[in-house]
Amino acid sequence: MNCKTAVILCGGKGTRLGLLGRKIPKSLVKVNEHPIIWYIINTLKKNSFNHFILPIGYKGKMIEKYLKKNKSFKKDDIDIIPTGKNSSIAKRIFLIKKK
Repeated sequence: MNCKTAVILCGGKGTRLGLLGRKIPKSLVKVNEHPIIWYIINTLKKNSFNHFILPIGYKGKMIEKYLKKNKSFKKDDIDIIPTGKNSSIAKRIFLIKKK
């Protein structure tokens, strides 16, 4: 099977979201029925991606819990990598480069 991997950055604090960004991470903000991360992963799946690397940071445990709980995502398809709360994008990429 051919592996096509996507990196989805999930570590930002969402400061422009105001109070909502303090409660939940940006990727869990709901649009219609689902969190944004659901739409991102499903759109990538429709475009032949079958492996996802998520460097998580701010409120990362919430993202991890959502993805593990959601039955539409296979746990073998998603690598969740804690990269620290205050890591820059460059550091997040550096920390996942071996994946």
